[in-house]
Amino acid sequence: MKARKLAAMLIAAISLPAMAYAQAQGDAVLYVDPKGQYKLVMPRQEVAGLDVEILAFHASLKKGSQPKHKDTSFVQFFVPDGYPLAVEIRQEKLLYALKPGASGWSIGFFQCIGLLNTTLQPVRVEAWSVVGKGRQDVNGIQHISAVAWNGNTPDTLSHYEFKFMPNQDIELIYSILQVIQPEDRNESVFISPKQFYPGNAPFIISWDGRIGEKPAPEGTYRLIVKGKIFLKSGGELDLFRPYAFYHKPIFTPCPKN
Repeated sequence: MKARKLAAMLIAAISLPAMAYAQAQGDAVLYVDPKGQYKLVMPRQEVAGLDVEILAFHASLKKGSQPKHKDTSFVQFFVPDGYPLAVEIRQEKLLYALKPGASGWSIGFFQCIGLLNTTLQPVRVEAWSVVGKGRQDVNGIQHISAVAWNGNTPDTLSHYEFKFMPNQDIELIYSILQVIQPEDRNESVFISPKQFYPGNAPFIISWDGRIGEKPAPEGTYRLIVKGKIFLKSGGELDLFRPYAFYHKPIFTPCPKN
């Protein structure tokens, strides 16, 4: 238990902005954008198995029209602030990081990145496998960005999906909170009933982007996941995971290529 706490403290001491940009020796660069905007990197190490790990966070859209790009997969995300952001593509235990290049991601604009399908084989860019990684603030809240697939006309949000993988049995309640600025206070949007999830089985938390009967306003929201982890030894540990994300109700179209 002491070793586990020490490891958690060491991980917390590493800034996520540095982790997002870092490229360790031995990482494989799979593809570099000719325009110098981004590169696709396969880290040397496999994804670590955390007790409860977020695998994906993506926005499902009500598409105005279906994408017509057969040879290219487009991923799109919104950057709400100036902190470094890497988009991770996961397949089983392998991690592929889409990192900003020389120009970096533009703040506040939709990034629309076209990835050649031949470049990614045998990796498949799918909604369940992509999550935008952001930063961790002084309160331990991990900031993440939704990733979406887009057509040729503006798309409205259908729902968000957060995909988690616990490595042991858990029982939890999750809640969605709206962050009210400039007071930085939280107002409850949704609270789930308590539910049991078996270990080593992914589960999905969904939110329709609405508060009651109305579309939720644009802004920062938080997902709070809390409950119990049931250890295989028979004991229990408290579970508390806070996430922050920026809600953007309408996605602008990707440019036609």
